Amino acid sequence: MADLSSRITELLGGLLLIITFYLLTQLLFSDPGLATISSVFVAILTGLYVIFTHELLQETSKQRKQDIQPAFAVDIHRDYVEVKNVGNGPALDTKLTLELIPLSNDAEDGKTETSNLDIPAGESIKFRQEPFGEFGTNLSHGELPDTDLCLQGNYLDMYENREKIRTRTYNLDPYREKQYPLERNRA
Repeated sequence: MADLSSRITELLGGLLLIITFYLLTQLLFSDPGLATISSVFVAILTGLYVIFTHELLQETSKQRKQDIQPAFAVDIHRDYVEVKNVGNGPALDTKLTLELIPLSNDAEDGKTETSNLDIPAGESIKFRQEPFGEFGTNLSHGELPDTDLCLQGNYLDMYENREKIRTRTYNLDPYREKQYPLERNRA
């Protein structure tokens, strides 16, 4: 951002210098050829300034949108799985799917879905129902072999744009026999 500020300052300084040069040439030299050349030069620089300003506005808009977007994290606790909005903006009309994905025939699958939830920044949803009722206990006892946990869904942002949650799959093997809650996993 500092680089962008210095570029803007340089551009504005250059534009001010050119406009000053233009005005001085108009006052000091009444030669029509010189006036035409300096007018064309100022017009070209003004066009470049407009293009740069447009790009700056687009970048600022993207940054503002990123600053208020929801972001989701998964915490695995002993008796539930928690999906938390760790972003700076609310997730409106949120639809979440949390699924256990078996990687072998002896693993059980399970899926739970929610819909029409508003999740303010800093708030969370706790999945306590089956198959997550004894999730952490089962996990720490090794009763979920070859199973991954998958989070997916979508939400409305503050601008009422439907955004998709980046689908994230968590390998549960590293979490066995650890203290709960486990470290946060961002999605």
